[in-house]
Amino acid sequence: MELRKKNLHMMQKKSEAQNQITFDEDYNVPDQKADIGQIIQKKGEVEIEQVQVSEGKAVIQGQLIFRLLYVADNPGKTVSSLEGKLPIEETLHLDKVQSGDKVCLKWEIEDLTIHLINSRKLNVKAIVEFLAVVDEEKQISIPVELKGEEEISAKKKTIRVLTLAVHKKDTLRKKEEITIASNKPNIHQILWKDIQVRGLEMRAQEGKVTARGELSVFVLYVSDDEANPLQWLEQTMTFSGELSCTGCTMDMIPYIDTTMLQSSLEIKPDADGEERVFLVDVVLELDIRLYQEETETILLDIYTPKLECIPRRETQMLEQLVVRNAAKCRVSDRISVEEAQGKILQICHGEGSVKVDSVHRAEHGIQVEGIVQASGIQDYNSMQDTTYEVTDTGLIVHKGISGTRPDVDALKQQIQTNVTALNFQDVISCPTAENQLTEPDFAGIASQIYTDPVNATLDPDNGYSVVASKNGTSMNADNAKAEYESAEENTDITIPFTFTEPEITTEKMNANLFKDTLGSYSSSAAGGTSGRIHNVGLTASICNGQIVLPGETFSFNGVVGDTTAEKGYQEAAGYQDGKVVQVLGGGECQVSSTLFSAILYTDLDVLERANHSMPVHYVPSGMDATVFWDSPDFKFENNHKYPVKIVMNMDSSDTLTVKILGTKENDYTIEPRVEQIDEMSNVTYRDYKDASGNVVKSESVCASKYKPLNSGS
Repeated sequence: MELRKKNLHMMQKKSEAQNQITFDEDYNVPDQKADIGQIIQKKGEVEIEQVQVSEGKAVIQGQLIFRLLYVADNPGKTVSSLEGKLPIEETLHLDKVQSGDKVCLKWEIEDLTIHLINSRKLNVKAIVEFLAVVDEEKQISIPVELKGEEEISAKKKTIRVLTLAVHKKDTLRKKEEITIASNKPNIHQILWKDIQVRGLEMRAQEGKVTARGELSVFVLYVSDDEANPLQWLEQTMTFSGELSCTGCTMDMIPYIDTTMLQSSLEIKPDADGEERVFLVDVVLELDIRLYQEETETILLDIYTPKLECIPRRETQMLEQLVVRNAAKCRVSDRISVEEAQGKILQICHGEGSVKVDSVHRAEHGIQVEGIVQASGIQDYNSMQDTTYEVTDTGLIVHKGISGTRPDVDALKQQIQTNVTALNFQDVISCPTAENQLTEPDFAGIASQIYTDPVNATLDPDNGYSVVASKNGTSMNADNAKAEYESAEENTDITIPFTFTEPEITTEKMNANLFKDTLGSYSSSAAGGTSGRIHNVGLTASICNGQIVLPGETFSFNGVVGDTTAEKGYQEAAGYQDGKVVQVLGGGECQVSSTLFSAILYTDLDVLERANHSMPVHYVPSGMDATVFWDSPDFKFENNHKYPVKIVMNMDSSDTLTVKILGTKENDYTIEPRVEQIDEMSNVTYRDYKDASGNVVKSESVCASKYKPLNSGS
């Protein structure tokens, strides 16, 4: 016999590692840069210089580059920019990786916060997340046919698989020139730039891969016009390109990962030698993977009566195309600007990014959830009111800037008055208004953020899994007020929150849950009829494992319900109208009575209990609890801080044992005591005893009054 195999070319993940780097560094403003008065915009990017791969690890070297656009703290309030660099050296541990393996490295700046300490010093906080993936090309052999002269039966299955047809890396470079408009002054210095590639579409063609997209460029620059030095330009250009790709066909399925390796912007003279041209240079790195969808029939098993066949099986991971689709959606929202920040004169530039938090299946497709981060540069006056932000850990207050600002409404009124009076000769001076800082309502903020601590508990809708505890949150409003009043203008003040642990934390709940036996009692059903013993066991199985959360009430009838034949109950002796008669479910009262007796050894609150009309034989007088659908009932409340569990077991000798499991919350030992009033009446007590056995407290639980047992019934 000959086994024929088909070789499939696959790309499989060899190793993967993810890590975060945090930065918290103070940065001194370079001497040649103007003092910082107000931060306008910030941006960060990661530059990787090299990735060294050795046995089981990859060492990343590079730098975090942050850029800042700001209003200078000088009489002219000029706009300036600076660039700073923070070194990166991080080791990622990658199993099975060897020297020579190629690492695909992705990174994302999760957070970038820049606070102004003073006009010459910044605090830079950042979180950079790295994802390193090492893939390997692998050839997988699958059995497709068995040939031979023998009579062979084969079990086969037809599958659709994706095989890797083409894998290559390449770069796509685009250079574009942008000439500023003739009514714009010449370029002197670039302050800020934003270059993005948008709407990139990659398609597989015969022997090539084509690319189409848009190149979006924003530039904020200083001109040589002294009267109006600050200028900006925003332009979008379409571009296209193609890359040679041997073996590529139109029916292949592309998976192309794009990374911007370089984006630069330079000033270039025009034909007259004047600085009026921007040269944009963008380099994209493309990781091109093209897949071919194939249908294959594979062998799962074989059989022949003439030979002993011992199949050797191994598991292989194959890829299959489930769905292929692309969709766009529009997101719109409104960002409000505080009136105290000044009126926006015009929006110079806006930019944004999308961060995907989760992707999961939905009823009619795939649901993507995430956030859109947006920022912009707008032209408005520099006076600021005080603002604040509530974070997870504290209150961050930015104390504003007081001073004077143009009173636009008053200016409009003056102009209207002069026009009405046909007065076109008088010079109108721009009126000003004082910008007084308004202190935040710290008491109101403290009231809003205040939460009480929440104990850990159990979730009855999720298999009684542990629901995590929550810390309480509070803030000292007086301390916040004092810090604000002593702070300088245009600075940030951080007021930390106080977090209070609950009495029962998640850790305490996991460590103490059901660890103690609070009470226990046993009663014998031996000697009873088979029907009665059956009913006792059935009722015990229904009650076994019931959990009562703190503050909850356990109802015996609510759990057991009506004792019907449909539930499996049989007829047995029971009390009815002062007589012993045959009833469905006879014997369930032994379970409720044994449970009540076990509860008497605990301090759980008994809410409802009734004694039988006549004494019973399975528990002492005063320790029984009769039930019947739907009244009377036996109820108790869990007045503890931890949940309690009812455990019931009936052994081979027909002895029913009930245990109340929970968490002991005191040092007392509790024992029931029945005090006889007369021959047919008594009162049931709980005695609380200390470690020496002395009774320190007694409480009455219930009273019982019986009738003589009617032996003739």
